[in-house]
Amino acid sequence: MTGVRIEKPRLFQSTKDILLTLGVLLLVTFFTVGFTGLCSFNPGGPDKSGPVREVDAHSFLTLEARGMNFPLREPKMPEGWVPNSARRSQVGAEPAPLVGWVIDGGRYISLRQTSADFKAATQPDQHFREAVGTEEAGGLTWHVYKGEDARPIWVADAGETRLILEGMASHEDMATAAEITAKTKPMEVSGGSQPTEGAPGRDGAADGATGGAAGDAR
Repeated sequence: MTGVRIEKPRLFQSTKDILLTLGVLLLVTFFTVGFTGLCSFNPGGPDKSGPVREVDAHSFLTLEARGMNFPLREPKMPEGWVPNSARRSQVGAEPAPLVGWVIDGGRYISLRQTSADFKAATQPDQHFREAVGTEEAGGLTWHVYKGEDARPIWVADAGETRLILEGMASHEDMATAAEITAKTKPMEVSGGSQPTEGAPGRDGAADGATGGAAGDAR
């Protein structure tokens, strides 16, 4: 009885066929991804023109204010500042609600508010920073800290609350954020903490502060 000869699929008959098949698969993949919009090509560098995903900072801060034992502020930043992050962080052992804004699609500033003492507020994460000066904005003294591998921060003692601005932004942007935040009255939320202005913060803002003017906070 003569056995039946089983031929290999043509796909595996030669190197030429394999390369041709791979080429077809790559073309199909390219057009599929291209039409679904999951991939883009920009020879001029990263595309920063896409829309920033906006978060509901108002709802977040309202909910957080009800659960905090210190007053929170909801600063109204200028046009072009889009809130794109809102989460509860921690400074020392204390909660610290954080809201961040993308500025004109490129720069970024975040605001953390906490009842942690001033010393903890000046080192809010694992990165080391040292005091480089102070800035006056909105009736508060902001202590500027910088580190080699850390974003600059501006820290102010606002009575029961420590305000921490952190950014990848210009000095002008930081000063604008500081001015608006300092002039914003604490939120009045049913069930939350009641604002108390003018009371000294824990450990005082003088701890760790140095004189002199701060340079560009970039």
